[in-house]
Order: sequence, then C-alpha cells, then structure tokens
Amino acid sequence: MKTFGSLATHYAQPVTSVCQCLKITLEDGRLIRITNLDIPVIVNTAGGETYVPSGMEISNIGSSAGLAVDNLELTLLPDLGGLILRLDLQTGKWNNALFELFEVNWLEVANPKDKNILLTGRLGEVKIFRGKYVIELRGLGQYLQQTIVAVTSKTCRYALGDVRYTISGVPIAVPRSHCRLSLTGFTFTGTFTSVTSTSVMTDTTKVQAAAYFTEGLLKITSGPSNGYSSKIKTHAGGGVFTLLNPMPFLPIAGNAFTVIAGCDKLRATCITKFNNILNFGGEPDLPGLDKLMKNQSPGV
Repeated sequence: MKTFGSLATHYAQPVTSVCQCLKITLEDGRLIRITNLDIPVIVNTAGGETYVPSGMEISNIGSSAGLAVDNLELTLLPDLGGLILRLDLQTGKWNNALFELFEVNWLEVANPKDKNILLTGRLGEVKIFRGKYVIELRGLGQYLQQTIVAVTSKTCRYALGDVRYTISGVPIAVPRSHCRLSLTGFTFTGTFTSVTSTSVMTDTTKVQAAAYFTEGLLKITSGPSNGYSSKIKTHAGGGVFTLLNPMPFLPIAGNAFTVIAGCDKLRATCITKFNNILNFGGEPDLPGLDKLMKNQSPGV
C-alpha cells in the first residue's frame, strides 16, 4: 500500500507547497533530474539529488485498475541549459529510458524529503512539436503488452551475443538459452581512412569479405559523433560501411570506431561464420500451417 509519510498531513492543509519532480535514467547511465518548480529542489542532499527547473508540463495521468497502460505526456522546453538536447532526442538516446515521477513538499526541511510516487515506467514516443519536446511516459503495465513466450520462426530470433540467464551478472549455461556467443573474436576496432557522408564511411584496412559486417553494429569512439552508433545497412569490399541511420555529425578521416560482425539470422551463417549452431534460435525445418492443414492423398 502506498504511504506518504509527512505528505499525508501536508495534503490535508488548505494550502500546500507541493511540486512534481521527474528522474529519468538514460540507457547510457546518465541521470536527468528536473522539476516543474521555478527554483531547484533538493530531495536528498547525501545522494546529490537536486532537481533543476525545466518548465515541464505534465498532462493528467491516465490510470485504471485493469491491465490498460498508465500513461501521460511530458512537454519540455528545448535545450535546457545543455541538459536536454534536441540531438539526443533525435538520435534515440532517450528511447526506452526509465523514469520516476513523484511529488514532494519543496518547503519540507527533512532530508531526504518524503515522496509520493505518481508513476514509474519507461519513456515511449518522443517527438518535437512546435519547438517543444513532447515525450510519452508509459507505466509498468507496458510490459504486459509484450509477447512474453517464445515463438517459432525460420530464422534466429536471438540478438547476436545475447545472454539472458545470469546470476549476479554471471551467465548460466542453460541449453538453447539465447545466442550466448562471445563477441570477442567478432569485434574489431579501426579508424576511418575516408568519409563520404554521415552514412557512408570507409576503412581500407578492413579486409573481411563483403557483407561480413552487414546487419552488424558500428560505434564511433572519437571525433564529432563520439559515442553514437548505428546498425550497418550494407558492407562492401574494401571496408565501405553504409549505415542504416546517419550520424548526427559528419565524421572525419582518422576518427576511431568499433564494429561488430553482422548476423543475417540464417542457420547456414550460424554454422559457417559463428560455429554456434547449438544455440541457434530458429526452427527452419518446422512445417508451416499450410503443410499441417493440407489434405492428405489416399494411401499416403
């Protein structure tokens, strides 16, 4: 059951000094702490939890007792002192980030302050509308909207190198429990010898056959687009990479990068390229529905 601490008494007062605070944890580990108050709010001095003014506007929270997803919309002002950047939103750095929305009495002298948690979950759709950032906040019920049982497919449904079964971060050897391939021998570093555009880069020292890195991942580790990554759309001979999503800034020759081999999810590739057929996550020989429902000929 939800408890409010000292807030329960405060809510009963004819005049309150309550503000809303939002903590967002991006997938790269960065923390964004903002409030709709016009001055900073210190929620926990020891934890360094200071929430800065953002001019954020939050719609009414849609919540129900059923399995519908609790959700609301968050509107933010652009480029808030370098904390919330348009480029980060456009390049997906806020996608699927964790959030916690809560209320505190900003005049409370206690440290840490008592919280009334309104909603937790992950960020949904992010869009830019009339110069403002509009972000969907979706509750934990969103997880119940996803398929949580294994499905069958002719191609592998696992991500390359994926390990799901762990105890304290240590993988457990569970048969057919996702790809579990070590990427050490399939991860390469290099520097661009030439750059054609934000989507096409070349490293002539990469001598792997054409398509070796197709469907792989390229991450730039220096230069203007340092830290940004993209799936590789095509890999041509001579080390030419064409990215699925362009980099936000034009890389330059000499910029460093890391690249991971691509996987087309086919059984033959799993055998010949990765020698990982025991963990292949597809069923290419499973009869389809048409085969199962086909009328059998007499005597067959």
